[in-house]
Amino acid sequence: MKNCSECGNIMGESSTACDRCGSVDVKGEHSSLIECENHFGQSAVAVCSVCGKPVCGDCAFKRAGRFFCDNADHIAMGSDWVVIHGCASEFEADIFVANLRAAEIEARFFSRRDHVSLAWVPIDLAVRVMVKTLDRDAAARRLIHLGLLDEVIPQQNS
Repeated sequence: MKNCSECGNIMGESSTACDRCGSVDVKGEHSSLIECENHFGQSAVAVCSVCGKPVCGDCAFKRAGRFFCDNADHIAMGSDWVVIHGCASEFEADIFVANLRAAEIEARFFSRRDHVSLAWVPIDLAVRVMVKTLDRDAAARRLIHLGLLDEVIPQQNS
């Protein structure tokens, strides 16, 4: 495990971008391969916290400690929502969302497969299950209780 140099979030050893803020880990093995999707030849400093689109310093938007692309909907969603779990498929994510909604926790998923990238993007798990920031702890407890989440998600810096 390592910490994100931007926000301090705990990241997997093989992660090249932080799941919380989107910052690209410049020490990562593939970081030099990540180019901005909008500016050919420019290295990405981050990936959008919602869709994973790689962005350089000229086109990255940073709000509340998280990076976003130029999509206004992603910026609006990112300020109130947080990733609770990553999944390999939409089917798996739908199971998480259904169980959270059954507990009256607002949840949704966002598939990065919906975004076609012209550059190589480091995506560990292509589908992100998101909950309202205020419901994060309750959602984690619910998923652990159901056996869908193995461990407590570490507290992330705001």
